[in-house]
Amino acid sequence: MPPRPLRVLRTSVVSLCLELPPATFHNHRVRLGRLVLFLSLAAGPAGGQSTDAPRRPPPPARTYIESVLAREPVALRFSATPLADVVRSLQDSVWINVVLDPAVDRGLPVTFQAEGRPLGPCLDELLRPLGLGFSVWCEAVLVHPQDRPPPPEPAETLTGNLQAYSLQHAVVPFADTLLSLGDLSGVRYEVTPEAARRAQGAMVTLRVRNLPLHHVVTLLSHQVGLRWTLDDGAIWVHVEGEDVQAVRQALLKEQADTRVSVLFEETPLTDAAATLQALTGVPVRIASDVARDLPITLQVADATLAEALDTLARDHGVAWRREGTSVVLVKP
Repeated sequence: MPPRPLRVLRTSVVSLCLELPPATFHNHRVRLGRLVLFLSLAAGPAGGQSTDAPRRPPPPARTYIESVLAREPVALRFSATPLADVVRSLQDSVWINVVLDPAVDRGLPVTFQAEGRPLGPCLDELLRPLGLGFSVWCEAVLVHPQDRPPPPEPAETLTGNLQAYSLQHAVVPFADTLLSLGDLSGVRYEVTPEAARRAQGAMVTLRVRNLPLHHVVTLLSHQVGLRWTLDDGAIWVHVEGEDVQAVRQALLKEQADTRVSVLFEETPLTDAAATLQALTGVPVRIASDVARDLPITLQVADATLAEALDTLARDHGVAWRREGTSVVLVKP
């Protein structure tokens, strides 16, 4: 019997799963443990199908999710099952994203049985005794406390290296998720000092598939009670109500006024950049095509960071540029 052709069900996107070991992002050693990222690729026509056949555009994501909730029959059998495991089971059985609000206890025990009933009524009946509800939000089903509905969806859209993003973070520091997402999407991320303080030590658990970048960023930042805004070509993660432009201008002024004294003798560029960053508070990154072991000999006293970088660049055949509140060492 000949093999059956591949059929693409409910989506025009497939995912390639990559399991990444602990990795280095932007000159920072990041211990990711087991982090799985899914790179989304457009799927071609199924085998045996003509590429000339007219195709109907897929329904909008919200319409599709609401249709699944109203019509998709499910078989559910849970006995004192942690809510997080229930969510994972639902996500595996129907091709929609189900996300827990950070205010929800992931360990709540769930006992529930249903057979052949639509997903939406089952989910409502399952969650109501726990004081929970759900909303279609950011192309996902968000489970949240009944008295805490989600905020409005983002008005701005974001694009990156890929059309859609899927990721799986299992108890990963929030700062690391931004570093890995920035590397994957090619988009620069900034975090206001107040947002960094609030998110310090925060861990994120998020599993979503085939979402646009702005929804991924919204779901990630929501996990730690933060918001995001597009400003000066970067995604700024901030506390709700913060004036991002004012924060950025204040940071740049503070950086311009900071003075530094250093003495490097045959110091690897990586170590020199880390020292300048520690002394000034300014992220100093090294472009991928610049040798990280380049020996640096430099002495400056009571200099601004710009003066120190100008001297370093002039004497060692490199250049530097501003990227938001960061500095990047590049080839001239």
